[in-house]
Amino acid sequence: MLSIKDIIIGNIYEKQLLVEKLILSSMLCFIFSFSVFYPSGLGAKRTVNDPTSKVTGVNYVKEVLTDYNTGLSLVEEGRLAGVIVRESAKYNLDPLFILALIRTESTFYNWSRSGKGAVGLMQILPNTGKYVARELKIDWKGARTLYNPYLNVQMGVHYYSELKDRFSEDTMSALVAYNAGPTYLSKKIKFKKKVPTGYGKLVLAHYENLKQGVRF
Repeated sequence: MLSIKDIIIGNIYEKQLLVEKLILSSMLCFIFSFSVFYPSGLGAKRTVNDPTSKVTGVNYVKEVLTDYNTGLSLVEEGRLAGVIVRESAKYNLDPLFILALIRTESTFYNWSRSGKGAVGLMQILPNTGKYVARELKIDWKGARTLYNPYLNVQMGVHYYSELKDRFSEDTMSALVAYNAGPTYLSKKIKFKKKVPTGYGKLVLAHYENLKQGVRF
């Protein structure tokens, strides 16, 4: 028969075991959470772990969008991320490159309008938009069509891809043509004049930053 002393000691021992189990459980939860949210330790950059993964790509693109004032809701940003990845894949382009192009054009603000009348995320001129909309069989309702972020990206990516084809798959030339117009670039080339590359270099700089997880 157990004495009162033995019972008291037994209860204390059981309580100690319970406390130790709770502490161990808490430590394991912390370690698991840390490994999930900080896979490379504190200060790790948020980068695309697997560029070939559509899911990872969409998540990262959405993450980038939420860092800026897009003028869109979180739901709209999520859908937009999917459109950017889908349209990029359609033309064999890196979605981060398209993000860099949008970053340079509008800083991701959907309601942007330039002094020259370029509209939306990818800053498309209405005349260009009308032409591209006809090619893509998009219902053109004037410049307001370009404020639809999904259509704007669809048209912008198509237009950039078209320019890249036109200028022998040269990225810098395609960027110059996107910014200043294909006619402008063609004249520069025809008369062997120096082509300004400042805009193209800026897009490529944003592209490199995005690939490294750096955003500003």
